Amino acid sequence: EAAEAAEAAEARAAEVGARAAPSPYGGTAHPPGAVEAALEEYAGFVEAEWLTEAVAIERTAASLAAGEILALWASGGAEYGPRALGRRSIVADPRNAAAVDRLNRLVKKREPFRPFAPSVLVEHAGEWFEGVPPSGSPYMSFALPCKRRDAIPAVCHVDGSARLQTVGGEADPRWRALIAAFFALTGVPLVLNTSFNTRPAEPIVEGPANALAAFLHVASEASGGEAVSGGEAASGAGGSAQGGAEEGAEEESAEEGGIDRLLLLLGDGRAALVRARRCPLAAAGAAAAIARAGEAGEARLGGAAPAR
Repeated sequence: EAAEAAEAAEARAAEVGARAAPSPYGGTAHPPGAVEAALEEYAGFVEAEWLTEAVAIERTAASLAAGEILALWASGGAEYGPRALGRRSIVADPRNAAAVDRLNRLVKKREPFRPFAPSVLVEHAGEWFEGVPPSGSPYMSFALPCKRRDAIPAVCHVDGSARLQTVGGEADPRWRALIAAFFALTGVPLVLNTSFNTRPAEPIVEGPANALAAFLHVASEASGGEAVSGGEAASGAGGSAQGGAEEGAEEESAEEGGIDRLLLLLGDGRAALVRARRCPLAAAGAAAAIARAGEAGEARLGGAAPAR
């Protein structure tokens, strides 16, 4: 019965997706090897654990359910437009009201009342929001009343509304898989989703090097100039865990960190979970690398409008 229900849900998502507008991922795509090159460039500042895509998605869903905030960069064309739709996103647990303050204060650097959007599996959208159009809201275009506001306070505005993205057949299947994994763990078929940019008036990140620079910018600020690292880190395909002292450091810094980890999905079945290193000498180098990435981005993107 469970398998039949899952098949029915997928069929419903595909049906709604087929009626929706075309894929939103018409932006820039990056060549094979771009992630590895970016990780090599930032090797002094980050530690990457290599996993299969499926394991990384399950691990990320569990981290979200435990209260972490993660950034996501996925291979393929970027979102074409002002909204993050699952390839250049910052993601959190919609049940966690404290995530709103943490994101606005430490990541977005903006007013504390600013809301965040939900991304919801399209077949469950009507259970959580009123007035969902027959074709869904795949581009985060509609602000609709929340039906269960108390259950998802991080994505419902003060007036009880939410500007939602429905995630169906038009979405990146890895994005659907992450939300489905979170649903399986929590019973909540949606996540908080905001654009992956970490400074005021900064556009949404583009390539993997840009994603690493934005991630490090927040991690460096969160620790007063030193890059923040967690306890479990690795390099290469297998990886190795580090000692308990760093695990304690992760717990101490988690509440004040803007983003805990960065998930890079390569598109070939591999993924990298990235943490920032804790190193007294990393701050100056990270700041310089971030500045170089910012200058390069400004030169390349020109007057691009900031993502919201």
